[in-house]
Amino acid sequence: MRSYLYGIIESNAVKNFGAIGFETADLGRGKVEALPSRNIAAVIGPAPQEDFGLLSKERLVKTLLTHQETLEMIMKSQFILPCKFGTVLRDREEVRELLLQNERRLEEWISKMKDRVEMDVVATWDSREVLKGMAEGDPEIESRIKAIHALSPEREKDEKIALGMNLAAKLKEYANQWADEILFALKKVSQESAPHDVMNDDMVLNASFLLKHDQEDQFSKAVEDLDQRFEGKFNFRCIGPLPPYSFSMILVKEFEEREIRRAKEVLGLEGDQNLETVKHAYKEKSREFHPDIHPELDNQEFQKIHEAYELLLDYCQGGRQSWKVDLFQTNGKG
Repeated sequence: MRSYLYGIIESNAVKNFGAIGFETADLGRGKVEALPSRNIAAVIGPAPQEDFGLLSKERLVKTLLTHQETLEMIMKSQFILPCKFGTVLRDREEVRELLLQNERRLEEWISKMKDRVEMDVVATWDSREVLKGMAEGDPEIESRIKAIHALSPEREKDEKIALGMNLAAKLKEYANQWADEILFALKKVSQESAPHDVMNDDMVLNASFLLKHDQEDQFSKAVEDLDQRFEGKFNFRCIGPLPPYSFSMILVKEFEEREIRRAKEVLGLEGDQNLETVKHAYKEKSREFHPDIHPELDNQEFQKIHEAYELLLDYCQGGRQSWKVDLFQTNGKG
């Protein structure tokens, strides 16, 4: 049976976390358990029956939320280094093989992150009220609004559009200034920060912060201080502690046989390969197709060569397994 991989924990024993996984066909939520290999264990459960790539948007969001809820429930009892959403392995034997092949690296990654948690902060405001205040307090805008009524219908429409764009730009600039100020204050009480895209005009800041456990109270106090300082200007929402999704995540990259075969064809290779033969083939092809040497050639051809090289490099570095384990990790930014 296919196994869904939620993350990796420190454990040398089988653990049953209960029925907190994805919904199964007839039995409700699937059982999530820890499958150990010496001092680490993979947290696994039944994989959804559907292909992730074919899920509807609604179903995809629901599945993602279940993935996060499961990780966060485990996080309440112990640290878990999360896997990227949608990581499915063929069966339990493949999970064990993954643990054995990557034991040392996984232990190092867990050791580095286990005393850290992620806190997410969202700051919102009433953008309509802010815009209204901006318009009322700006003589130039007030003058433009008054002048609009004296224009012809066609010019009135154009001027309204231009004024709207101008106000939207000012609102964004204003929001960015406040976001920088909030970010600056919270960086002081965290290890790293990761700003994310804001979803709409009502959202001023959407950011994640990496904290040591002993910084959690200090961080909460800093958010409260900001709330008091801005006197209700913003609504702060603080979510956590969470697994360090934005700072450290296990990536399991699967290699499909046909992709490997096609990449070898692009580089002119046959049979088993190693790092040296792949690098040599890439050098040879670069001499023939690199755009710096042959600007007259189609750049897309070299792009294919480069992509084939990257794929085979990963494949060989992973010991020519059907997958490669890697870690997404920020590098002390923020």
